[in-house]
Amino acid sequence: MVHKLKNNSINKKVGSAPLGSILLFLLCVGCAGRIPMPQHIESVTVSEVVKAMEKQSAELKSFTCEMRVTFFGPDGRLKGTVSLAAMRPGQFRYNLMGPHGGVLEAFATNGQTFDLSKMSESRFLYGPATPETLDRLLFFAPLHLDAAGWVDLLFGVVAIPEDALMNYDDKSGYLVLNWEQANRAMRVHVDPNTMQMTRLEVSVDGQLVCDVTIDDRHSSGLPAKLVLNAPRDDVKATLKTRDIVLNPALTENTFRLSPPRGVKPEYWGPLAQ
Repeated sequence: MVHKLKNNSINKKVGSAPLGSILLFLLCVGCAGRIPMPQHIESVTVSEVVKAMEKQSAELKSFTCEMRVTFFGPDGRLKGTVSLAAMRPGQFRYNLMGPHGGVLEAFATNGQTFDLSKMSESRFLYGPATPETLDRLLFFAPLHLDAAGWVDLLFGVVAIPEDALMNYDDKSGYLVLNWEQANRAMRVHVDPNTMQMTRLEVSVDGQLVCDVTIDDRHSSGLPAKLVLNAPRDDVKATLKTRDIVLNPALTENTFRLSPPRGVKPEYWGPLAQ
């Protein structure tokens, strides 16, 4: 059972007479197993939810961490370690480490362009950091996000327009916000007690193309475990973060890569074949 919100707010309770109590009791009996709507969100608006989500991470501007990554795809399971650096509004970098500590692959974006060095293939790619390009590079999570959107996700939040529709799902006990973005249906689940995102779903033409869940968070509010599932492409990745450093001093050079000696840079973007 989903409770719809009108005028961006949840309907207020009507009356407190004995008859109302009887009806409420009968409703609860008929909805066994449902999670009652918490009183503190009965009149909450989309704008208030967005502000509450933003407030929690407002003091965090950057972080570094190590990620343990488990990837499931058509070729089976792969495991590895990634070092990550992220800085708002749209800069992030990762280094995929090999079993002996060397870097197998490095990716960096300054929010406008990206650099990708594939050491094992002796290739260096560069191009615009558009949602289309990032979907191709980060194929295990075709979220159609720009660089700023990806950084938001790494911080555990997502940009929600104030004209989004909001309901309360009494099966999960979460607020559910829906909106359209670039011909995609976006759906975000928010825990009404913490006002933190727990799940992001992206669908195209009614088909779920990516499902991201935040299964756990650190005390800082940053995701401790992210699960990215792309059912259409039959791939899934689990990311567990550790050794987090909050608000380190990062520079623009952190988010730029140079091609290794002897490797010719390749443009990779909308015009690439």
